[in-house]
Amino acid sequence: MGRERIKPGQWGAVRVVENTTTKQVEREGVTVDMEVSTYTAQCRYRDEYGTYSQPQATASTAPKATALLLNKLHEKPVVTATRINRDSMLLLLINERLKEIELRADLAESTKNHYRKTLENVISPELGATVIRDATTARLNAKIQEWIADGRLTRAYNARLQLSECFRLAVQMGILQVNPMREVKVVIRNAADPHAITKNELAALRSAAREYDETKRPGRKNLNPLSDIAAVLTMTGCRIGEALALRYEDVDWENNLLTICGTVEERNGQRKPHTKSDAGMRTIDVPEDLMTIFRRRFDNQPTHNPHGAVFVTNEGTWVLPCNVRSPWRKVRKTVGLEWVKPHSFRVTVGTSVGNLVSPDAAAQLLGHASDLVTRKHYIDKTHAKRPNVSGILKALNEEPGA
Repeated sequence: MGRERIKPGQWGAVRVVENTTTKQVEREGVTVDMEVSTYTAQCRYRDEYGTYSQPQATASTAPKATALLLNKLHEKPVVTATRINRDSMLLLLINERLKEIELRADLAESTKNHYRKTLENVISPELGATVIRDATTARLNAKIQEWIADGRLTRAYNARLQLSECFRLAVQMGILQVNPMREVKVVIRNAADPHAITKNELAALRSAAREYDETKRPGRKNLNPLSDIAAVLTMTGCRIGEALALRYEDVDWENNLLTICGTVEERNGQRKPHTKSDAGMRTIDVPEDLMTIFRRRFDNQPTHNPHGAVFVTNEGTWVLPCNVRSPWRKVRKTVGLEWVKPHSFRVTVGTSVGNLVSPDAAAQLLGHASDLVTRKHYIDKTHAKRPNVSGILKALNEEPGA
């Protein structure tokens, strides 16, 4: 029976060889030859690609040489692919996908968090115990179709994306030859049309927000009235995270300009010095009414505001988006406008500027690289103004010289 092949990342038995050399030393004025022994420990090692080598280490004693060699071997990288095979649970692939997401510097933290939630809260509980070899296209497609039948289109869409990425890793690791998600039916989501807030609805919301702000509650005074936050969203069109990341140094007091150059991350509560995209890093003109709000807040800001934030907590930290959405749900309910989210103000701004100026102007204000995104997701078609082109059509059909 042949000896068992060494697995990738492992090594065979350690052998120690004594090396004897002759060294000349001087004793009592006489040069004599003296034998000196050193010890070399060596073994057969197979790396992650299956290539064999014979690492070694030399020391004055056999135990020291062995210890040095073992230290070298333990410092060699461990390949995760060797720990996963077709008989492993899908949960191991999910963990590899989570590690990959963490290393993606090109992904926004909010996007990473979105991917994590799908992997940890949806795929792991439902499919994590499935053996990889049993995760066939038919089974995976059946699960996706089950979610669709239940009306959970968003869950099906996100799960299909992340499952496809998990099995891509399996193909790259050599566990599978083909990604079983490749033939799973694509999930088509019917995206909701953009819905702008009307002037009357805005007035009702502003009134409800002021009433909420003026209501006395136990505890410390609220430093961030919802009416102020709503005003920033309405007069800038920025995202809620961008609004909460504003600093007084971002305000050009003389020229009524505001630079939007960061966002507050929900997951870690810190300000990221970058917006969702490169196009989102922008400077915009703002109304004098908003500058008045900024001046009032600047004059009345707490003494402990290390970041110079426009919106700051009593502890001197950034205000989180979730701490705005929660009270906002109460405000919108009082006026029967439960559908209005902080993001709805952004759609309202995009619709107004897009109709009165141009979609390109709206794209620049909102921080979009192209007005295609603005037209599709941020301009309410029901509020679009129909241009009167009858004069052009008449002129087109007139006889020359008429």
